[in-house]
Amino acid sequence: MTDPLLSRITIDPAVCHGKPRIRGRRYPAEVRLDLLSSGMTGDDTLADYEDLERDDLLAVLAYAARPVRTKRIQPVGRDGLNSDDSLKLLLTRPSGWVSLHASIE
Repeated sequence: MTDPLLSRITIDPAVCHGKPRIRGRRYPAEVRLDLLSSGMTGDDTLADYEDLERDDLLAVLAYAARPVRTKRIQPVGRDGLNSDDSLKLLLTRPSGWVSLHASIE
């Protein structure tokens, strides 16, 4: 099931270094998360950024919650295309399997 709020999060490799943003604006989702985690309330954020809406902040939270919905991380082998310390992982998510390449430094 797809959260309709997630449609408010946009990614364009040519804007803000491809970081997730709110409704195509130059507001990276991570900055809104930083503000909320620093203690700034949603109302304070909306007062400072008048073109944002309450659903934009909820969309940022919904987007940030996605990685923790991973049910299981399973190593499936070494990826010979990168370095010897690169692992290929398979993530089980509610929507299905996702392949992930991770480097160990």
